[in-house]
Amino acid sequence: RLVYHCGADLYALDDPGRGGTRRLEIATAGSAPQRARRFVDAGEYLESARLSPDGESLALVTRGRMFTMDHWTGPVREQHAGRDGVRLRLPAWLADGGRLVAVAGDEQPDERLLLLPADGGPALDGIGLGGIGCVIELAASPAGDRIAFTTNRQQLWTVEVAAGLGEPLL
Repeated sequence: RLVYHCGADLYALDDPGRGGTRRLEIATAGSAPQRARRFVDAGEYLESARLSPDGESLALVTRGRMFTMDHWTGPVREQHAGRDGVRLRLPAWLADGGRLVAVAGDEQPDERLLLLPADGGPALDGIGLGGIGCVIELAASPAGDRIAFTTNRQQLWTVEVAAGLGEPLL
C-alpha cells in the first residue's frame, strides 16, 4: 500500500498492479471550540461583596477581578489594577464612598495594597507589603482615612490614606 498526496488531498494506492487509487477522507477537529468565548455564571465564583458607606453602590470580586456598580442604574465598572494577571481581593470602601482599597497579588512574591477610584479606571496609588505576610482581613475606618489589616502572622497593621497610601504601621 502506498499513500501519496495530490494538492491538498491524500490518496491510497492499494494495488499497484491494478492501478486502483482511492481518496482518503480525513477529518480533524479544529480549535475553534477551545478558543471561543464562553460565559460563566459569576455567582458561582463570587469571592466577596461590600456595600458602599451610603449603601448606594456595591463592590464585587469574582474570579480575581473587582467590579463596582450602583444598585439600580448605571454601568458595571471594572476596577483596573494596572495590567492583566493581577488578582484583586478583600475590597473595602473608604469613608468618602469615592475610593476603595484592595489587596493585589500577581507574580511578585509580596502582595500590595491598591487605592482605586470607585468609578473605575487605573489605581490611584499602591504600596508594597514586602515581608509582612499575607493579608487575611482588611477593613476601612467608617469615619476617617485609615485602613487596618491583619496578616497570617497574627499582626494588626494600619495605613493612613489621606493623601495616598502611607507606610504600614504595626
